[in-house]
Amino acid sequence: MISEREIKIGDNLGGLHKVLDIKGGPGRSGMGIVYICYHSGWDRIAAVKTFQRRFFSSIEVVNSFKLEALAWISLETHPFIVKAITVEVDNGQPFLWMEYIPPDELGRNTLTDYLRFPISLKNALKWGIQFCHAMEHSITHGVSPHRDIKPDNIMINSTQDLKITDFGLAKLWNKSNFFDTQLTALYKNLENERINKLSIFKSSNNNIIAGTPPWMAPEQFEGIANIRTDIYSFGVVLYQMMNHGNLPFIAYTLQGFKKAHTEQSIPQFESKIFPIVEKCLTKSPEDRYFTFKDLRLDLEELYRSVTGESFQVESEDITIGFKEYAAKGYAFLSLGMYDEAIQELNKALTYQNLGVGEPEVLTQLGMAYIGKSLPDKALNVLNKAITLSPENELQHIKIASAYMLKALMKKEISINENAKKHLDKAFELNPTNVEVLHGLGIYYTQCEKDHKKAMLIFEKCLELAPNDPLSYWALGKEYEDLGMSDNAIEIYKKGIQINPLYEDFYSALGVLYSNQKKYEEAYDMIEKALQINPVSKSTHFFLGLLYEKQGKLEQSLPIFQKLVNNNPNIPLFREKLEDTQSLISKIQKNSIEKIKSKRRKPKKQV
Repeated sequence: MISEREIKIGDNLGGLHKVLDIKGGPGRSGMGIVYICYHSGWDRIAAVKTFQRRFFSSIEVVNSFKLEALAWISLETHPFIVKAITVEVDNGQPFLWMEYIPPDELGRNTLTDYLRFPISLKNALKWGIQFCHAMEHSITHGVSPHRDIKPDNIMINSTQDLKITDFGLAKLWNKSNFFDTQLTALYKNLENERINKLSIFKSSNNNIIAGTPPWMAPEQFEGIANIRTDIYSFGVVLYQMMNHGNLPFIAYTLQGFKKAHTEQSIPQFESKIFPIVEKCLTKSPEDRYFTFKDLRLDLEELYRSVTGESFQVESEDITIGFKEYAAKGYAFLSLGMYDEAIQELNKALTYQNLGVGEPEVLTQLGMAYIGKSLPDKALNVLNKAITLSPENELQHIKIASAYMLKALMKKEISINENAKKHLDKAFELNPTNVEVLHGLGIYYTQCEKDHKKAMLIFEKCLELAPNDPLSYWALGKEYEDLGMSDNAIEIYKKGIQINPLYEDFYSALGVLYSNQKKYEEAYDMIEKALQINPVSKSTHFFLGLLYEKQGKLEQSLPIFQKLVNNNPNIPLFREKLEDTQSLISKIQKNSIEKIKSKRRKPKKQV
């Protein structure tokens, strides 16, 4: 087995399972690294978690990882817990195979991602109740406390349901015999450099502590961890959900957070949920909720008061087979594997009486057809989804995207009128939904060339969601279209500060630097974009254009050829390939003519 530094996208993990993507690792996360793999034996995509190899200093650490992973596996299937499947050890390094939660169209699959957008009280209550159900289940199975509850460890799936991850892994480090001299230095670096990540340190009474300081209860800094420290941590998360992701206590060092959690009062905010959050965050554990069931009952009572409905946990009325195929389809779609996604989603739709799940599967199938540049097929399934769920604004956004794609491919502007009708309906249903506003902004810039109106919409998006990278990118594109390159560069650089792993910022900067003939900077940006997403169609296309601009046609040609081979339905790629082939042919022809001309030229008489 090679170390994680050598594993790259396209390699086979364990010799059999292809690595499709990599999350975390040195310089990107505290300790963990996750490989997104296609498991050939299971015929599905899974997430494979391990710690960076430097943290496995002894066989005891490896065995402890296995034991904690097995405890998580023992939780089996629960609707609000990420399913742990199996644990394997390869060349001394353990790997935990688990359910993969693909990101949505905005790149969101953790609560951290969703905290960049406004979260309604109803949604916060829903996720809070689901969280409590999951914790009650884990406690009854003896897998408690969690020790590292925070937005990064709370996933949100394609049906907008919450799922908790990383059960027991923080406990791995709460054993003093693992805290040897070699690891002490590593943990010290972690503590100093990444205080918002999982940290390991010694308390004043020499206990070994694992946790993430912004979410730790006061007593957890002294090595105490139990159900009520988890309740405190979740209180911080609830606070964030109602305060645009902001933390109740701000500090920059371990001791600073310890002092803040121990001494500072919780900042008040206007919401019916505040008394519940306040009780979770009391300094004395005796004054907090005693159990997650107690917390859940208060959340459910408030949910009834706010919505007029009782909160219902979905019964297992949809067959396991349907869920399995749907999950596989979502995973393939998120990775741009459209043929595989279409195959699995169509299998899911063969099940009868699907109920609530059918519109979502139809929508995802429509997005896969859009990814394949097949707008008519997309419209067919998306219209079915609209019929089943006419008041879902996101369904209208997706079908508008299909109409705009069809208009672009068929070069029939009138088709865009259908897109506008659905966008207007989506706006009527939810005028403050950032995804709805994105759709409108794209319509105005793509279909009506009204860049100023689009800019106003994207600026509104940033008012509603100041940390949304897509809004920064879209606003930057508007500046580009208006010829304001310096403003666009400034916007993209701001976006990178918000999300340094958003590939489109780098590829856009690469194009702008190329236009300014700053070719070294352009190549640097394109290289960074491809490091984040090595299979990005648009970034490879930009790289081909960059080579072509410098006259490196022999290097651009294979890039355009591969894009056409992999995406035969995208006219832009095919047209560019034909242009490049024609240009190369013309250059070669001119070169041959010059040689012939030299040969025909008569020699001078002496």
